[in-house]
Amino acid sequence: IYGYRDTSKEYSGDITITYDGGKVGKIYGVYGTYSKRATVKGDVGIYMESGTMTDTYSAVYGSFYGIADNVTVEVNGGTYRYTEFYGSYLSEIPGDVNFEVNGAPVFKCGSRGGSYATMLCAVYSSKVAGDVNIYLAVSDTSCGFTENMAYSYFYGVYDTEVAGNVNCESDGHWWPGYNYVVYESTIEKNVDVDILSGRFYSSSIDSVLVKDSTVNGTVDFDVAANATNLYLYNLYMLGGKTTVKNLQATI
Repeated sequence: IYGYRDTSKEYSGDITITYDGGKVGKIYGVYGTYSKRATVKGDVGIYMESGTMTDTYSAVYGSFYGIADNVTVEVNGGTYRYTEFYGSYLSEIPGDVNFEVNGAPVFKCGSRGGSYATMLCAVYSSKVAGDVNIYLAVSDTSCGFTENMAYSYFYGVYDTEVAGNVNCESDGHWWPGYNYVVYESTIEKNVDVDILSGRFYSSSIDSVLVKDSTVNGTVDFDVAANATNLYLYNLYMLGGKTTVKNLQATI
């Protein structure tokens, strides 16, 4: 499924794709190429409500080698095997990227890494002029990751330049195999991570909020005073070669 893929001219208007049943291999909100981007002068949104994606190379991309004013990807239900989800992939976003995993989706992970893994990434190798907003609120206590969950990966911001803030809220159960909010990226403003309830950690290795990155503002980690069912394990605010201007936490 392609929302817009014509690289010869810009499209003016919004694009919304809602997937609510059936089976599909890949979904692209904006689809360009390495040599020429597709451009949408409007907002792009993909909303995964139900259905299945079980092909080895199944994937969801809000923007793939594209340019769009704002991009939103929400995964609210459905069953996915070996599937990769990206808000922005090798794209330029003049506004915000919004990435949400909510409700009770099921992610069936492969038996080894690479193309057989489950990947969830708000922004990969992109440039974002606004903010990156991440909301994680999986209701199921297994966090939806099943079958070799060690091969599930979450990167909020990966190899990306963000001119604004990175905001991450977790309000449920979140414990993929690998868990990084910011990884190998440069954030010009602040990184705010708020734990409202539930679990937030990595099931395979240490979980790190910011790793091998530069944050020119404040990294702020807060746990809500009224948080319920709370479980944090081997969680580090900073890791690797990371530089931040300010660091603060409220637990």
